[in-house]
This record gives sequence, structure tokens and C-alpha cells, in this order.
Amino acid sequence: MNDETEQKTKPSAPAGSQSSWIDDFDALDQECVRRALAGLGVKGHVIEGGLPFLVAEWEAFVSRVEAGYVGSFHSFQSKLSIRTSIARVFERVPEGLSRRLRRLVEPTDFRYRAVGCCNEDFLLDERMRHHYDPGRFFWLFGAPEGSRFE
Repeated sequence: MNDETEQKTKPSAPAGSQSSWIDDFDALDQECVRRALAGLGVKGHVIEGGLPFLVAEWEAFVSRVEAGYVGSFHSFQSKLSIRTSIARVFERVPEGLSRRLRRLVEPTDFRYRAVGCCNEDFLLDERMRHHYDPGRFFWLFGAPEGSRFE
């Protein structure tokens, strides 16, 4: 799949996983997440997809990284923006919802950290480094081992 096709694809949550967690988030929670995303200025399909879209995208990306990411560095950076959007949502929703969202993505975050990333190498424009604390935005620091950029 090329980068252009990959960006247009809007995957749903992995089979069986969405029904196991989505019931924990009611319509008000979902709308709160969509409002937070709209406030971030993300693309319309991300807002429309809301929480299920973000979680599915992060899980799919981490699975790809675990298998040994091969692709353009630009596409890799673009996928990292999904997790950054999730982190920004944490900051824009009520604390109780934020805690539940954090618990939801923690297992996938753990898997991402396990592939040997997260060092001092900032993966975005160096001029932006001061906006991102390495502890809170670990996915932006260090490409995972086994990644190959074309």
C-alpha cells in the first residue's frame, strides 16, 4: 500500500476489540472527544471517526511498527500525529474521561515502547522540540528498532 492510499484509508477498530471497550464511552463522552478534536483543528474524517478512529489508527500503526515499519519517514511522522492528537484530547476533556482514555491507550503505548524506541532523537522539526516533553510525548523521540525509511 502506498502512502497516498494509506492516508485515505479509514480503518475501523480491530475485529472484536471495539465492542469490548466502546461501551465504556457513552454518547456524551464521544461528543466530548469530537469537540476536543475539532478544537485541535484536525481533519474532518478524524473528528467524524472520533474515539474509535483514533484508537484503531494507533493500534494499527503500532502493529505495523512491531512487524518492522517500512515506508517513508513522512508517512511515519504523519502516523505519530494520531497519538499526539490522542494526547491533546486528554488535555481538553474532563479529568474522569481523560483517565479512562489514558487507560484505554496504555496497553498500545506499552507495546510501542517495547519495540525499542524512545531515546533523545526528536522525530519532528528540531525547532518544535521545546513544545514536547519526552516523558509525555515519548512516541516523538526515537524511531523504533527495525524501522526502515525509504
